[in-house]
Amino acid sequence: MKSLYTIALFVLMAGVATAQKINIKGTVSDTLNAPMASATVMLLNPKDSSLVNFGVTNSAGLFEIKNMNKGFYQLKISFVGYATFTKNFNTPEVGAVMELGKLKLLPASMELTDIVVRGEKNPVTVKRD
Repeated sequence: MKSLYTIALFVLMAGVATAQKINIKGTVSDTLNAPMASATVMLLNPKDSSLVNFGVTNSAGLFEIKNMNKGFYQLKISFVGYATFTKNFNTPEVGAVMELGKLKLLPASMELTDIVVRGEKNPVTVKRD
């Protein structure tokens, strides 16, 4: 009888442990709503910016990071030529999937302050006969 209680306890603990996992989904697009394929998606611990998990968007701009523990995370999305997208979020207490929706990346722009053009004259010019 005691072993039956032990087995029931292990089954209950296994169910609780699997219930604490969550999948995080979203779609990455640019400002024109074009999907961003192969964008890097990172989940970080906001306390120390350590990497918890990462993924890459597919050709439709979709990403899914599976089997994450519930808690507080920082999402960072990067793509060459675009500003890094950052969002802090807390996972819900109930549910196995968290949908972040459409996330838009803005083009990275740099403003130049000054442009200086310098030229040099050749000190010697050789002319051939």
